[in-house]
Amino acid sequence: MAGKVGMKTSKALDLPRQYGRTGVVAKLDPRSGIAKALRHRVQLLSIDLGEDLSRQQQLLVERVAWIELHLARTELEIIDGKRAFSATEYATLVNALTGLLRTLGVRRVPRDVPRLYEYIAAKAAEGDAQ
Repeated sequence: MAGKVGMKTSKALDLPRQYGRTGVVAKLDPRSGIAKALRHRVQLLSIDLGEDLSRQQQLLVERVAWIELHLARTELEIIDGKRAFSATEYATLVNALTGLLRTLGVRRVPRDVPRLYEYIAAKAAEGDAQ
């Protein structure tokens, strides 16, 4: 609702405490299955992104973990016949996940692994040197 310049608002200016904090995953009971699953997903994605994530990246990583877990649970419920398949819901989840991952710029770079014959030759050379 638009007001006049200089008028005071009756709307709350601060978020309630539970919404102003971050790290929702860290606040879950660490013994619960959902907390373990989310922590694992956050850890894997954080490793792929590298150390020293920005605040924005941390927020997006948590959202990716939540959406990924929700998507996995939804798929299992559909397979088990506990939920009807909804193309709209599924597409929404997949698109949200894809968009967040694209925003994070996750492109896992493959390690430089030597060819098998190069590895064997290097090991043989090490054995000869000893």
